[in-house]
Amino acid sequence: IPPNAPLHDISLSCRFTTKDSTLLSFRFAKIMAIKVDGSLCNRPSPAICSNLASDVLATFKESGSIVSGKPIVKLKVPGGLYAVFAKINIDQDDTTKYATVVCTLQADLDVDRDVSRLTFSSVQSIDNATIPLQLVQILPADSLGGIELSCKFEASESSLLSFRSAKITAIRLHGNRC
Repeated sequence: IPPNAPLHDISLSCRFTTKDSTLLSFRFAKIMAIKVDGSLCNRPSPAICSNLASDVLATFKESGSIVSGKPIVKLKVPGGLYAVFAKINIDQDDTTKYATVVCTLQADLDVDRDVSRLTFSSVQSIDNATIPLQLVQILPADSLGGIELSCKFEASESSLLSFRSAKITAIRLHGNRC
């Protein structure tokens, strides 16, 4: 950090009403900040970030319905070595059925998956989940590599699965993968 550079506060907080609970606790709260050289490409999905000067490439979609097995957010990036992070909030809006949802982050042949079991939608049910995913992958240099976030579920388990805040962030790494 240059001697006269200001420091910036980064914080993490959770909000809830005390009528919902007075005994909430947490484990493993963590904030990670990565400083990279280069520019940022951050566009709505589907996004193509082809500028070779960008080291942080990202895409997002605010909300919508989930179609089983279809990409929710897609990002195309130049070839190279990337650390890829994704996050999605899923919500079971069906009021009568449980749903098992498998969300997948895929870049070339590498995948990360998470399985969530959501109850039927009601005020006192756990019918929402936040899914974080990550991977490290070398994408081919000869084409724009595709990174996709999708979720699958059985149609018989839900007709009303939705998402909020779906995001993919790819950070170009200079060096080798171990």
